[in-house]
Amino acid sequence: MDSSDSAQITDGKLVESTESPFDRYRAFLARVHPIDLSLLMTTVLLLLYAGKVWYLDIPIRVLALLGLFIAPLRTNPRYWFIIMCFLVSANGLSWFRIDNHKYLMTYWLIAIAIATNLPEEQTLDFLARTARLLIGLCFAAAVIAKLLSPDFVNGNFMLHTMLFDSRFDTFTWLIGGVDDDVRRSLHALLYDLRSGYRKDVAVTEFWIPHSPRLLWVAHALTWWTLLWETMIAIAFLVRYNNPRIDSARQYLLWIFILATYSVALVSGFAWLLITMGIAQSPKNIARTRTLYFLLAAVVIQVYRLPLGALLHGILGAEP
Repeated sequence: MDSSDSAQITDGKLVESTESPFDRYRAFLARVHPIDLSLLMTTVLLLLYAGKVWYLDIPIRVLALLGLFIAPLRTNPRYWFIIMCFLVSANGLSWFRIDNHKYLMTYWLIAIAIATNLPEEQTLDFLARTARLLIGLCFAAAVIAKLLSPDFVNGNFMLHTMLFDSRFDTFTWLIGGVDDDVRRSLHALLYDLRSGYRKDVAVTEFWIPHSPRLLWVAHALTWWTLLWETMIAIAFLVRYNNPRIDSARQYLLWIFILATYSVALVSGFAWLLITMGIAQSPKNIARTRTLYFLLAAVVIQVYRLPLGALLHGILGAEP
């Protein structure tokens, strides 16, 4: 066993440590400041999920690596200002084509660039308030947009997503009761509808399966989404603070991340929400930071495994 993991030097002698790696990890998270951890998580976010176009991806990855290994850079205002300029410029050129969470990432980087220019005693409060505001406004805007969309409220959006979004294949098979053959036929029909003209393929009819079970699941997902996102928006936008409200914020966001991304994983969005969640978490409660960190380091990574294929292998191809 590596002595660096199991021993420490005391009075010039090598003494075996009785602390487990998890104990040392918890002690580290108890010592680290929420903002320091949030800025560290932001550099990882940028390294992994900042963008795909080369004129953003290359410089941001270089800057993120520097910030990851040179700790003083993470509190340097000029460092974050440079990153913000790259992100705003590149995303501004593709504003109507980038993923939704890239908007939120851009706003978050602007907030960090401002916060690191403030006096040290103001940085924590500014970033915590901004993180709460961004999360609250993000979910409030999502709820308003959904309520204004008749196709969402009546369940059609969720029905379409379950049938045609490949990320939902396992969920639709396991919970919705739609077997593999039907889903493959639907994906083929959708491909022909979108691209069939290139091969002179004409789609004359388009059949969408309906069943009481499938429709019930679509409506349940619709109203669960509206309810949970509304509760998150209210919890994060309400200005009154006490320990119960702080706890409610964390639990609502944790459950949303656990439930939503187990079905439709968007790793960059999940990591961004976790990063901002850390920034707004109570600074005197290490357990909160521990759970957020475990979400990013363990749960989100487990969700990236081919769990659907494993379930098919265990349970068989038919529901």
